[in-house]
Amino acid sequence: MSDLQPGDSWFGIRDADPPRAPRTNPLAVASLVLGVVWCGGIGSLLAVILSIQARRSIRRSDGAETGDGLAIAGLVLGIVGLIGAVLTTALVVAVGLTANTAARDAIQQFTNRRVEVPAGRTVTVTTSDFSFDTGIKTVTVFAVVHPVSGPNASDVPETGKEFAVADIRICAGSAGSQQGPMGSLFNLVFPGGDRVTPSGTVARMPNLLDLRGMAPRQCSRGYVTYEIAGGTTPSTVSYGLDPFRTYEWRLPAH
Repeated sequence: MSDLQPGDSWFGIRDADPPRAPRTNPLAVASLVLGVVWCGGIGSLLAVILSIQARRSIRRSDGAETGDGLAIAGLVLGIVGLIGAVLTTALVVAVGLTANTAARDAIQQFTNRRVEVPAGRTVTVTTSDFSFDTGIKTVTVFAVVHPVSGPNASDVPETGKEFAVADIRICAGSAGSQQGPMGSLFNLVFPGGDRVTPSGTVARMPNLLDLRGMAPRQCSRGYVTYEIAGGTTPSTVSYGLDPFRTYEWRLPAH
């Protein structure tokens, strides 16, 4: 019986090892898988990188590795995924810019706007759905006079303060005004931003705030009294009929 082993020859020379079957390059497989997964473009980018590396490795293996078709498929899927990621990003940016513009416009629409005019100019009041329905259509602030004495000896301001009166004319709209002017809407504004609301004392007649109703297109002119710190001078008179819009009349500097 022969003692020859596999690979041995009759002359003592070992036969060459049988050729091995080529293996599939693992990077080609990974490239294909990542190309399918996508992951918001990250998988696509990795698929392209691994595909290039896999094809280089396959070419250098001299037939020991296969999977070039898988690598090409991964490369195509990766490129398509990258294009999709770019388009998706562009769409998200465009939608974001549009939403940002719409939000900015909405904020501007509902942010308090100041309409500033010089004293003596008539303002036609525009309102929104959120405004107070007073029926007042036009307002004119002519001047603010101070200090002013009270109508009676007993009517005196608090210590360190003085009376000031604003000369104002208001006109009702076509439907008239059921309640007339609202005193809380007229404020004196000082350079530092402080605001003073009308006083309960009437320092000069006629008192504009006594009006409780106005006929259609009726106009009335009178005074609104304030109690301000002595020696201070207001810079503007504000009228805030609409919570999102304030009208201000600039007063002459003294």
